[in-house]
Amino acid sequence: MQAFGGRDARMLFDTVPVRNELVRSLADSVRTLDFEFRRLRQRVAMSARITLAEFDALVTVSQSDDPVTPKQLAAVLGLTTSATTAVLDRLEAAALVARRPHPHDRRSLVVALQPRGEEIMTDLYARFVEAFEPIAAGDACPGDIADLVALLRCITTTVADAHLETAEPTRLAG
Repeated sequence: MQAFGGRDARMLFDTVPVRNELVRSLADSVRTLDFEFRRLRQRVAMSARITLAEFDALVTVSQSDDPVTPKQLAAVLGLTTSATTAVLDRLEAAALVARRPHPHDRRSLVVALQPRGEEIMTDLYARFVEAFEPIAAGDACPGDIADLVALLRCITTTVADAHLETAEPTRLAG
């Protein structure tokens, strides 16, 4: 995989000191999985002629048990509220979502899937899951899938609970 101006990303990360090479290997594998997972999400989104941000917004709204406000959606997507408004404008124009009054706060709105949005999400989720079928069938990755799922859940929880110190952002020259 080429990145960072043509340099191999693996070579760049090899220079970072670690106490255990297994940790480096795990981190590299998760980073690569994250990259490929993003590419899969992009391909699924493109198949519906929507952007990755629009796809992620639809996923967030469709999987939430509670009403999602535009501000909450912005936080989840890592977008500004104005960028989120633009995403919602496009999704609303396509009749995929609707902004409705918040059930408990009349000053706020919530985002809800429209029937067309539900249909598209069902189709897109089926396409997304299809990519994992060779793994479940044992064709792509031999091994116990239940153990893999448990391990991935453990990694996800560990990473989510990691308390990284907030450092000053690196200032880029230019």
